This record gives sequence, structure tokens and C-alpha cells, in this order.
Amino acid sequence: MQIYPPFAFCRIIYRLSIRCSNFVCARGFFDFDNEMKECLFILYSSAVIFMLLGVYLNQVWPQRYCVIKSPFYFLQSVFKKKRSNKKCDNSYLELEKFQTENHNYTLELSEEDEDVQAEKELVNKLHPPFHEYPLIIKNLRKVYKENGGRQTKIAVKDVSFQIKKGEVFGLLGPNGAGKTSLISMLTGLHQPETGNAWIGGYDIVNEIDLAHNHMGVCPQFDLLWPDLTVEEHLLFYARIRGVSKQNENVIVANAMSDVRLTKYAKFATNQLSGEFY
Repeated sequence: MQIYPPFAFCRIIYRLSIRCSNFVCARGFFDFDNEMKECLFILYSSAVIFMLLGVYLNQVWPQRYCVIKSPFYFLQSVFKKKRSNKKCDNSYLELEKFQTENHNYTLELSEEDEDVQAEKELVNKLHPPFHEYPLIIKNLRKVYKENGGRQTKIAVKDVSFQIKKGEVFGLLGPNGAGKTSLISMLTGLHQPETGNAWIGGYDIVNEIDLAHNHMGVCPQFDLLWPDLTVEEHLLFYARIRGVSKQNENVIVANAMSDVRLTKYAKFATNQLSGEFY
């Protein structure tokens, strides 16, 4: 029963109470009896074990918002060189399997416009490494399940396109066209059914943490905390982007200077009017 942390904690309290009532109260660790020492060791050990287990399950356990990693993701750096050429082909293998099992999906692709098909052929001819491209999307698809999984809603249909350095790309479409779903997959909020994308050369399925260092997202609502200052916000996002501690103060100062916010550095966001003259 001692391996169950609440039980071990209760036993320590119980033994301390018995010792104080019948003998002399324990003044330190060396006054503990063997059972108390065992329980204390189990509590510290279980704290480390449960912390590591929580971190691991958070990466591999299916969740509503995240990209699920491989159960052996922590060995990725060891096999990175061996898998570098195979990663690119995984999306095609998954897509081909899906196409053979779903006739309606093949009909969807046959109805694509000629310019869409031409762009897809261009993307399919590209080979890794993709570090010279800010963004490459290959056969990205997202399907949402409705009514307990009995119905499906196709949000993104096999999207493929590439963006070169120096280009500004606008993603336009009516409500329900799948723009938000596509952005959600690129940022790691949702996992794609098939396909993959590379941001700065890092794919969103296997290397989303590295891809995050090469992207910035401005949502439709203000992602600000009312009690944090302008400087604190910038420091927070600088650390998310992986800026080194040696350079973060300089980068934050330059960012505030570029948008004329230097004199408001110590102001909380709830103190800002939104307009500066």
C-alpha cells in the first residue's frame, strides 16, 4: 500500500502522531523510524515518476488540441538521420492508402481546378531539405467527426501549395472554407488526417516544436493579459520563440522602439488606450 502516495503520506502523519504521543517527537530525519523513511522515499520517488509520466503522456496521449507524437519521440534525435528521407514519404503513403479505401475522395480530387492541380504537381516535385522555403504544404487534409462519429465533415481537402522567400501569401475564402482549420493544423492545434507541411524546413507532424520557432500567429482576438506590462509581454513571447537570455532585452527594446512603445514599457495592457500619437 505504500506505493500509493496518499497512503504513504497518511502513514507518515500517523507515525509522527504516535511518536509524539507515546515517545519523544521527531526533531529531524534521523529520528524517523524505518517505515517513515520508506514512506518518505516513496513520496519523493513517486513525485519524480509521476512528473515524467505526465510529461510523456501529454505528448503521446490523444487530446483535443495538439499534435500527437510518436511513443518513441524522445529517441527522435538518435534516429533523425536515418528517418530524414522516410519522413517526406510518409504523407504520400498515407494518402495513397486513403485514396484506395475511399472512392469519394478520389472523385473530390478529380474536380479540382487546373491551376490547383498544377500547383500540386509542382509541390510533389520538391524534395527535402525544405529550409529554403518558408512554407510547403503537401496533401494536407482534415476531417471532423459529428454526432458521435456517425457523420464526418471535411474541412480541408488535400491542400498543397508552396511559398517562396519574399512572397506574401493571402488565404481567402468564404466562411466554412477551411481557412481556420488549415491554420490550426499548421500551428499544431489540430492533427491532420493525412499529409504534412514544412515550416522553415521543419515538418508539423514530427517536428512541431522546432516549427514553432519559425512562425508567429495573430489570432482574431487580442491575446493579451491585462495585468502584464508591454515589456513583460514581449519578454514572454521572446522566450517562447527561443530567443537567448543574452539577447532578449535588446530584441525587446528594439521591438518597442519600432512601434513607438518605449515610453509605455512599464504600462500594463489595461492601461493602454490603443492609440498613440
